[in-house]
Amino acid sequence: MSNILELLVTSPQMSQAILFSLGANTSGEVSLLDNCLFLLIVLLDIGLPRLAQQYFAVDGESPSSLSVYFLDRLYEAEAVFALASVTHPEYDLRTYKLYSDTANNVTYPTSDGIAPVLQVLQINIAPDYEAEFNEWYEDEHINLISHIPGWRRTRRYTVEEYSQEEPIKFLTFHEWTRVVPNDDPGVIAVGETEWAQKIIPLFSALDSRNYNLTTELD
Repeated sequence: MSNILELLVTSPQMSQAILFSLGANTSGEVSLLDNCLFLLIVLLDIGLPRLAQQYFAVDGESPSSLSVYFLDRLYEAEAVFALASVTHPEYDLRTYKLYSDTANNVTYPTSDGIAPVLQVLQINIAPDYEAEFNEWYEDEHINLISHIPGWRRTRRYTVEEYSQEEPIKFLTFHEWTRVVPNDDPGVIAVGETEWAQKIIPLFSALDSRNYNLTTELD
């Protein structure tokens, strides 16, 4: 693995879990639900100094608004889900447990804060293949992704609780300084390795969207 990569074990932005809120806030501003969830999380004494970030989908399609609350631990989410079901029943809320957190320790974190583009990747794969899938992702895929210009950080999660229908199990956040198109030579090369050609066809679900950072709530 490249010597510019390291597994983050301590960081002011390190978290063990997230609350993921996906909705249709077209204004790109902090919604009433975001304010209520932010307050509720604080009252429950859960969270980190950089508690929440809000994003808006690059493609503008619904659901377009994504809010991510970084938590210092997993907790029972019934109170949060109950609040959302009354005020914003259309919002899709989920909690995820951190699987791994890898960053470029040369360029992240920097004085200009969080990376402006978040690629949200969701993957399902049959349980029989999960072990090799995770080995491939950790040992090869992230390392190759990290060499694409603009990469800053990759965080991987597994789903725990959810307010609506069961979501895709594996969630990945790739942080970038730019939107990286699918036809980028680096992206193409990442998917052409022998190991990738073995694993990728085994995916039973795959969803990828890019979001622009719009708000940070401290």
